[in-house]
Amino acid sequence: MEKYKLSMSNLKNMVFNKVHNQKIANEKNKYCFINNPKLVDKTNYYVLIDRIVKLLKKRDGIISIYLLGSIKYPGISDLDFLIIFKERTHIHYNPMNDLSKKEKYLFTHNMTGITESQLMESIDKYFFWHDIKHLWGKKINFREKKLNKLELNAVKKQTALEFLIKNHIDLSIQLKYKVINLRSTLQQIKAIKFDLEFLDQKSSRLNQLLFELNEWMEDWFKHPSNHVHFGEWIEKFHCENRKLIEFYLKKIEFFVPEWANLKYTRNISIKNSEFMDFEFSGFSFPRKIIAINKKSFNLNNRFNSFVISFPFTTVAKYKILEERYKYFRELKEYAADYYPHFSPLITSFAYRIV
Repeated sequence: MEKYKLSMSNLKNMVFNKVHNQKIANEKNKYCFINNPKLVDKTNYYVLIDRIVKLLKKRDGIISIYLLGSIKYPGISDLDFLIIFKERTHIHYNPMNDLSKKEKYLFTHNMTGITESQLMESIDKYFFWHDIKHLWGKKINFREKKLNKLELNAVKKQTALEFLIKNHIDLSIQLKYKVINLRSTLQQIKAIKFDLEFLDQKSSRLNQLLFELNEWMEDWFKHPSNHVHFGEWIEKFHCENRKLIEFYLKKIEFFVPEWANLKYTRNISIKNSEFMDFEFSGFSFPRKIIAINKKSFNLNNRFNSFVISFPFTTVAKYKILEERYKYFRELKEYAADYYPHFSPLITSFAYRIV
């Protein structure tokens, strides 16, 4: 009888272990991760910064070179340059063409450009600077905001929600495909701490999740993150991010100008709706095919379309929000004409719709 009980106990353990191991195996196969971070020594960043300054300072039409942000997580962090140009000067030079493949890895987007007069027009209204470092050329006075308290609060919350919504759109599609652009996602999410500060959410659940992420990123290469746990973490983050967006969209009026292009990208549309929603139509390849390379990911996009719905207003409560979008549209048009290889200094969400 005792032998029988022992056998039953062993059987239960075997069944439990098999189910548990199968669950882990399923979770491991739930997502494919692309663009995984590569170990890079911090000195490589500084060597490249010096090289970029040497490449740019000899070009006509460049007034100043600044570095935005910090290199807190080498191998994950990227370099963000702000280049200030002379007025009405065509810059056809693309510095990325002079970089090696390893050097290009330290960039995840083009350098940002703006003219001195454009910057001075808006420096105390629309932009919020974190860790900005002068590298070469004329020093600009990054003065304090001159907005009144209500205007400043409105611009901060609009800016924060633009970043959160942009992140929500990106992650919604990646989770649908079950293919996570790992390095890009890490970079975007770690920057959200500033948006949470703008929204006075210093003790929110999202902040707790960001704290966990920062701990992982501190030792990313010493103790590689388990993709099973990171997939679960992404799901939690995405859920909490959506909850926070929904909370604020009920509390304040998110502004999208009436003239905005609601075709966010070729296969993503934005729709004004009472509630947040995510609609998908089309045919998606298996995730392992999508994850082969960037071309396969983009090819998959051609067969799919998305509609992102959320409530917004086309009538700005504060005039400065309308002026901000008009200014962003001017920056985008000017950049396309005068320095096409540099990105305009506007939020990613605004860039898509102006």
